[in-house]
Amino acid sequence: MKNQLIVPLFACFSLALAACGGSDDDSAPAAQPGTVNPQAAKSTATSTISGALTATKSNDGNSAVGQIQAASSSAQSIVSPAAGGGQPQALSDLGTLSLAVGPGCACEATKCVFTACKDNPSVEINGELSWEGGRVLCKNLTYKINQGGVSNVEMTTNCDLTVSDTKITGSLSSKGSTSYAAQGAGAGQYTWDATVKFNDVTHANGQPTGGSVDATSTVSVAGQTYSGSSTVKFP
Repeated sequence: MKNQLIVPLFACFSLALAACGGSDDDSAPAAQPGTVNPQAAKSTATSTISGALTATKSNDGNSAVGQIQAASSSAQSIVSPAAGGGQPQALSDLGTLSLAVGPGCACEATKCVFTACKDNPSVEINGELSWEGGRVLCKNLTYKINQGGVSNVEMTTNCDLTVSDTKITGSLSSKGSTSYAAQGAGAGQYTWDATVKFNDVTHANGQPTGGSVDATSTVSVAGQTYSGSSTVKFP
């Protein structure tokens, strides 16, 4: 039996931030401010809530790992270059990947262990996802994604979340890099290191309705580093 793992990929950056920081290396350019997009905070929160509830309420870690990946993709959007300078072009959606529950994609009781888990050459998953008593843990969940020669992505997600029918707390981090090839100014590489902390975020029907998230990130693209942080309140 196969479960459907939705694996969207977002290559453009956005969320809410306040510019900060610089570099200890005098030879490197100082970190620059980025643009603000609170909607991406909601996207990250929504995907995280979905993944946590799918694991704890449906006991379906194989599907939850896809929703956690969507949250990790959104988390990379915390910082974007101001005025669009050097910002890579958006990549297309990867679509749907079917993962068989079997060797390499083993889920038992309240834990999934992924070891070179794939039945499609585009995506490979490694790491662990566990859930028990409302607590969800991601341990070095690593997604390696090859988008048909357009991009190569490797992202690692760690999370420690506590979720109930109405509230979620804890944090999710996303760290990775993308090498992408496109015509014109779209080719190049970027890296990110982002953390989203959930401060008593209430939810209903899978959507955040109250509370806030603290979002921080550092992104490097086109030879320049952008760093920032922000608190985004819901709704």
